Amino acid sequence: MQDAGEYYRHALEGMRSLLDTKLCRDEQRTGCYMAIALADGRIQVGFNVGEPPIDKVLRYWRNAGEKAVRLGSHRLAGHTTSRESADIDKEMYPGAIYAPKTATIFSVSGFHPDADEALAWYTAVAVDDMTIGQAIDEANRVGNKFAAEWVRRQFTKF
Repeated sequence: MQDAGEYYRHALEGMRSLLDTKLCRDEQRTGCYMAIALADGRIQVGFNVGEPPIDKVLRYWRNAGEKAVRLGSHRLAGHTTSRESADIDKEMYPGAIYAPKTATIFSVSGFHPDADEALAWYTAVAVDDMTIGQAIDEANRVGNKFAAEWVRRQFTKF
């Protein structure tokens, strides 16, 4: 597991770019919460990224934690994203992803679910916990075309 500062630095860098996307501009979001967990869902570190609205911090914290724990509990069933067990009616949202290289879960809450996953994959790639190809393949596999394209663009800028 990386130093918490590395996770934060890369998440903040990715979030700044993510805020420029139409998906996030339309929602006028200013920050999120990220949780980093072991493969079984035990959270090791969590932090605000950017400046989430004070009235939403507790909700983002709870949702990011729930996504990480839920994904950890579904790992034995082969799940690699919380999207695979999401149930919006029960407030169980997409937004957590599994990075196989280090058996780490990245969970984000605060944006549209597609953007939450995009930032999670971006951060996992940025800290070398998964490859760009793995992130893009996973995003496409679960139908998150926004994340697949956004992550690709982040790492292929000239």
